[in-house]
Amino acid sequence: RCPYLQDKEVISVLCLPIVRQNKISGVLYLENTHTADAFQLDRVQTLEIIVSQAAISLENAQMYQDLQDLNKNLEQLVNERTKRLYQANQQLEQTNQDLYTLSTTDGLTQLYNRRYVEEYINDNMQKRQFDLEPMSILMLDVDHFKSINDTFGHSKGDHVLVSVAKTIKQSIDVKDIPARWGGEEFIVICPTSIDAAINNAQLISNNISNLDLLEGANVTVSIGVTPCLQDDTIDNVLSRVDEALYQAKNNGRNQVILKKN
Repeated sequence: RCPYLQDKEVISVLCLPIVRQNKISGVLYLENTHTADAFQLDRVQTLEIIVSQAAISLENAQMYQDLQDLNKNLEQLVNERTKRLYQANQQLEQTNQDLYTLSTTDGLTQLYNRRYVEEYINDNMQKRQFDLEPMSILMLDVDHFKSINDTFGHSKGDHVLVSVAKTIKQSIDVKDIPARWGGEEFIVICPTSIDAAINNAQLISNNISNLDLLEGANVTVSIGVTPCLQDDTIDNVLSRVDEALYQAKNNGRNQVILKKN
């Protein structure tokens, strides 16, 4: 006898294995220290039924636990993948934004470039009611810029363009859109009346002429101004402001010319 049973003078012991699908998942242990031969056949048969139900219950409990663990692992996996997908989408959006900014920004002056301005004007031509929401355009050209490059060098010429761009930005309202049109030409979209746009042009001209950029000479600009009309196309309004600019240059430069239609 085992050490536990040796100390028992009278004892009845019954051990029934709990078996499910040919696997032992536990043991039902019963003892009676008052009566010998306490577990008769009829009682054993009843206990076998109980053991059988216990085996099913244990199996169901194990299946439930396995399912809970599986769901937990699956939920964690889904959360991790969702997080990675969100981070990837955020990175993609940022990359796309960076690419768009790069494609619409002038590398030298950090103003918008011609592509952005053309898109902006074209969009507004299609949806803006100019009689209710006026918009005007300024186009300016740095006077005698070729001579500046030839006399002072291209590095100085780049410095002049950067300084002019900075002065334009400082001279206009935050809602105005300045851009480098190309070469020494700049353009400003003003969502304002034509009178306010002319005032902007005069302020830009004065502020640029006050810059101390060249030894013994001032940098000046010629500026053309035009309003956007309800029946305008993008080609019409750009052609009109370009004509105003060249009229300012042909009239002697360093001046503002308005062309209404």
